[in-house]
Amino acid sequence: NLLLLVTGGLDRLIRTWNPYVPGKPTGTLKGHSAPIFYLCISSEDNRIFSVSTDNMVKVGSFMLGYDPYTLITAHPKASLICGEMTACLYSSSVRALYVATDSISQLCLKTRPPPQGHLVMSHREPVLCCGYSEELHQVVSCSEQSVVKVWDCDTGTQVFEFGNAHGFSAISCLTFDSKGRRLITGGRDGSLKAWNFNNGQCLKIFREDGESHKVCDCAYLTVNRKSYVMSVGWDRRIHVYPVSVFLSGHKDDILCMALCPPTLLATGSHDGEVLVWNMVSGHLQCHILTPSPPDSSVVSSFTEKSRQMTAHSNLGFFFQSRLKRQITKMALSKQENWLYVADEVGYISVFEIDAYALVPDQQQTAPKGKKVFSLPTLNLPPGLLLTSSVDCTVRLWSIHGEFIGTFGQADRWSIHTPSSWQHPTAPHEVLIDPLSMPASLPLKTFHSPLSCSEGKTDCLP
Repeated sequence: NLLLLVTGGLDRLIRTWNPYVPGKPTGTLKGHSAPIFYLCISSEDNRIFSVSTDNMVKVGSFMLGYDPYTLITAHPKASLICGEMTACLYSSSVRALYVATDSISQLCLKTRPPPQGHLVMSHREPVLCCGYSEELHQVVSCSEQSVVKVWDCDTGTQVFEFGNAHGFSAISCLTFDSKGRRLITGGRDGSLKAWNFNNGQCLKIFREDGESHKVCDCAYLTVNRKSYVMSVGWDRRIHVYPVSVFLSGHKDDILCMALCPPTLLATGSHDGEVLVWNMVSGHLQCHILTPSPPDSSVVSSFTEKSRQMTAHSNLGFFFQSRLKRQITKMALSKQENWLYVADEVGYISVFEIDAYALVPDQQQTAPKGKKVFSLPTLNLPPGLLLTSSVDCTVRLWSIHGEFIGTFGQADRWSIHTPSSWQHPTAPHEVLIDPLSMPASLPLKTFHSPLSCSEGKTDCLP
């Protein structure tokens, strides 16, 4: 019914054809960087599935094409596809693509249902990062569709927004300059951009020549009265701008970084390595090999005045047997005595790191089943915690787990007036899912010295 043919080959291009007009392709789709290995058309979803020899999987609409209209790009590392590609198969019944390498991987195509009318959404798409400008007292959130929104932290109302910040690429990270008046965003297009985020003006673009790699984290640093913007990502380098130099030392993709002013920088990579750099000399200061399995990657890190903490996907380094879920973000309280750990399920666990980060104090939740991507606390007013998630929300909490509100809700709040907070009313997703509620402590067990012939114990209030 579609009257469409799709071909791909060694030139890395995908061509669409009208079978009745074979002389010229109707369209040419770009996006792959290796020869095309497998192609499939899913007519029920109007999708094209393509797999290249570098194990990269792309899902696009044949009505629009791929670049820049790619709907999904499944990176092999993120999708746990490793080894030489041998076979692929798309199953329309389960809407999944099976990829055979050293093992068989199943990539399911899941489309998000439209937001329900009773749910408050800060964005129309997943929120990947958020931050707080102490100077302007504003919260900035960035989404998967490259939309930047600015919020008033005092009331939760939207101040400004602008789109297409990185074209059609998602914004994966953000930071502010030392004064908190300029926003720096990093995108999956491999670029960093500096913004006046109160009017949407792009002030400068930082990008290396050559192939673009996803930016995973960025930071702003001042050394010897000179300011630098830095980024890390899938090209395994630490880029330092505006002098356009880079530090090289990791053997795998760099996923996160943390500053320890005035001179130290720590970076963590997919293979579990942590490197500490001297930013004045540019030399490697320390190399930490963590006692973790080889498939453990560093996904979040932070620095204290006296020590460095790093979280791994299997939690073998600091939180052994305490949590069973992958960590997505960590943040410190201003007093550096509490550690807030967000995981892929949506829980935020609180650890007292004065006790070596081994005993969780309490557990509060963002919506269950929604990965928490950003968790800033350091620059926020005292007693506040800011979260963003793939459920399209940006929320404000007290550090004791009290829910203040969702940015964009109809009712304004005042952070100085607890009676205006949503607490004790929890977010709707938490209310309807009992597994999302904090676990209660068990009652104390009493052992009676008495017994009876039936072997039965009774009690009265």
